[in-house]
Amino acid sequence: MRLLAMWVEDFLKIKNQSFNFGGQYTYSFDFNEESRELTISNQQTPDYYNLLTGSNIVNISGIIGINGSGKSSLLNLINVISAGKPLINNVVVIIENDGVIEITCYVSTFPLYGKKNTIKMVLLEGGSFTHGIEVNTFKNKNPFKELDLIFYSNLTSNRNVNYLGLDNPMNRSVDYQLRQSLTPEKVAGYLADYNTKKEANSAYLLLEESFNLQSIYQNDREERMINFLSDNIENKFSIIGDIRFSETISVWFNENIFSQIQKMTEGESSLFETLEKIYSHCYKLLNTESNTKNKFKYTIIYKYFFFALYNDFFKQTGILDYAVHLKSYLKSLPLDQNIFKSLSEYLSRYKAYKEGVELDKISTLLNNLDSLLENIEIAESAQFFSNGYFDLSINKHLWDFLKEILSITDFNAEPLMQYNITPFSSGEEAILYQLSEFHEALKNSTNEYVIVSIDEGELYLHPEWQRKYINTLYQFFEHHSRSYNKKFQIIITSHSPFIISDIPKQNLIFLKKDSLGNCKVSQSEGHLPTLGGNIFELFSDGFFLKEFISEYAFEKINQAIKFLNGEQSEFKELAEVENFNKLVGEALIRDEIQKMIDFSKMKNFDQYFEQIKPKD
Repeated sequence: MRLLAMWVEDFLKIKNQSFNFGGQYTYSFDFNEESRELTISNQQTPDYYNLLTGSNIVNISGIIGINGSGKSSLLNLINVISAGKPLINNVVVIIENDGVIEITCYVSTFPLYGKKNTIKMVLLEGGSFTHGIEVNTFKNKNPFKELDLIFYSNLTSNRNVNYLGLDNPMNRSVDYQLRQSLTPEKVAGYLADYNTKKEANSAYLLLEESFNLQSIYQNDREERMINFLSDNIENKFSIIGDIRFSETISVWFNENIFSQIQKMTEGESSLFETLEKIYSHCYKLLNTESNTKNKFKYTIIYKYFFFALYNDFFKQTGILDYAVHLKSYLKSLPLDQNIFKSLSEYLSRYKAYKEGVELDKISTLLNNLDSLLENIEIAESAQFFSNGYFDLSINKHLWDFLKEILSITDFNAEPLMQYNITPFSSGEEAILYQLSEFHEALKNSTNEYVIVSIDEGELYLHPEWQRKYINTLYQFFEHHSRSYNKKFQIIITSHSPFIISDIPKQNLIFLKKDSLGNCKVSQSEGHLPTLGGNIFELFSDGFFLKEFISEYAFEKINQAIKFLNGEQSEFKELAEVENFNKLVGEALIRDEIQKMIDFSKMKNFDQYFEQIKPKD
């Protein structure tokens, strides 16, 4: 089952346009607006060859063109229909389903729109196609009902939510997932916690640093990425080439705690000296501890103990004599091998008697610490100056531990323990996030056939990774087709010639804008072959690029040529133009300008000699 072609009467800037997504046959649509008849025909696709024979990827299509030509609008239209949302004007969708062609005219059934918008579909040769294909036609049926549609976009736009509808687990666009994270319930919980901290810590809370609703989304996103990596590590799937992700994450602790305690205990030198001895004793024991898991556990205990001192206990002075009892406890605390156990038991006993502190969360964490760490593999980081850094193996238990740690924050709403999936460049993050969203969508997929629509998925990627992008998608979905028993059709919009050099031109939809700014399809027959094509030719032919030089350099070169032609220019002297020309990278342009310079020197030899002759 796959999408073959569409005809759109009127949607945004798309008016009376047909789109072929690639296949053995190319479909044509001829619309008579007066009679409202749409004649549909098909013919064999010239030079057709199925690159995906034997694969569970049934088709890969590309939508390319200049900005504003309708690429994203076409993807959005597919999403609108899939979501079952009403359309005022007709869209005809052609789908192949087990060798049978299904042609559906989709339009709103709302009485408000009436029957004036209905069309009559006419198939050539008495209602069938010339190639003897079985055809069924439908009205106002959702043509994507038996397909799942995954949508991904890096860009944020309210339109995506409006087009795809809410409560749609297949919508993996950034803006939709952001809205899913910032639900009223989650925001209300964040605000309640924030306001409690603000009231309790008004002298310390830094509003511009601590208020960050986006952290809710970031934590949800990190959870999806870690779960994706965990599943892939378990299933032995790795990204091809040099796109690789670590199998561990690095964690480290805020090292500014002790300096904060010093500020909190100013004027109480004896107490500070006691704390300093405890801190030094813990540090020495950790350096001699050979068991890495114990070392990590003990680091958590003593870090959170000192964190609780400045973040909680000292702010509860006067309540049940916390400070008095704490000072007495610290002075009598034995500095022995059992100090971590003693600190943990002390924190586990106490409950907070004041809102806006983290003592209850710390107590819960330490009580559950052994069970949380039971399935976590830990190695001390090999990084230089890595004391206090640990590498945790990514597995299905990791996020349960991390979310407990991340829930405990200081007065700036920053978690005490930081972590990072390494290595983590912007390109790696973009690929990792994108694949983790596909991974999450597949968990909610119920149909065998899935359309994956991607709006400029190569954004943020280095050209070398753009070159590998289609192959990465192919490997990913081919692998997951076996895991989930799925077949995939991929439709991607792009501005990258590296993308279309992996797609035959018969599978590409070339879009331009007409004189009114509306979407205009440029038929693929008129374009150069794209599969394995020359990048510069693809820029010119596929993306309608007018020049191959960046605009600023292009203008400078024009100014140099104007000067050499005797026209008004920003260049004032021939020597200036000659120095500029040495910077030009394109040899053909540089040589031609040099010829003009040499010719100008010959014409004005006396004047030029005066400029360059040696001074006496």
